[in-house]
Amino acid sequence: MLIVSTLFAILSYVGWGVGDVISIKIFRNNDSGAVTFYSALYRIFIWLILFPFFYNGFQNITLIPLLFNLLAGCSSGLGYYFFGKAAKKINPSLVAAISGGWGGVALLLSLIFFHEIMTIPQWVSVGLIFIGLFFTTFNLNRIQKIKLKNSGVMYAVGSLLLWGACGAFLKIPAQKYGW
Repeated sequence: MLIVSTLFAILSYVGWGVGDVISIKIFRNNDSGAVTFYSALYRIFIWLILFPFFYNGFQNITLIPLLFNLLAGCSSGLGYYFFGKAAKKINPSLVAAISGGWGGVALLLSLIFFHEIMTIPQWVSVGLIFIGLFFTTFNLNRIQKIKLKNSGVMYAVGSLLLWGACGAFLKIPAQKYGW
């Protein structure tokens, strides 16, 4: 069972990386707002196809989880828009490195708002994420070339924070829906 789960984790990681490369190519050649809009339409279409398979979980929907779900969706969409804006302004690998640390932000927000308990390996992982973000973002040679306030770095950090918030607060509707 461990081999299968490891294989799925590796495939997910590769798929995520390929998705980032394709997203950056699309964002660089098109308007970020249009790409985000059509991406949302595509996701709604896919959701409508999959809805009958997950209908039982939606019987438990109440107003609070629905609002958190909508908030998380808006946060994810805005983060996607910021990701595209950043990809147009700075090096795509820098954008992916910064915004890819959203899991650490989600974990920290979960600690603060949901009072979750972390293990030592989780603390080490979060530490490595933020150390990597620091060294990736604050390279002295790169800082001299890039003006942080006028560059895509702020957009990339915005996507990091928005995706982290989405990842953390999706816990509320996910638990209510039984996912």
